[in-house]
Amino acid sequence: MMLIQVKATPVDFPRLITELIAGGFSFSKIAACTGIPKTTVKGYRNEGVEPSHSKGERLINLWCAMHQSNEPPTIKTPPKRTPYRPDNAIQLSLFD
Repeated sequence: MMLIQVKATPVDFPRLITELIAGGFSFSKIAACTGIPKTTVKGYRNEGVEPSHSKGERLINLWCAMHQSNEPPTIKTPPKRTPYRPDNAIQLSLFD
């Protein structure tokens, strides 16, 4: 059996919901379209709470339908820094 590892890119749900609202949806309309309570949708946007898989999928589907795209906004991760390696460190001495 061969296993394939897929790395998922995290969706930026606060931005996704903000874009839905900018596109003409209200919190009430988002709630009606997705079946997610309005207060929960507000929590996803304002508090950065991560939705469960099924609720997140519903929000993504609504966003994709509005934008006619299948690539929702993702969280941009900063580039990784080079790890500190003591063997490359410069040694300074106060007595040299």
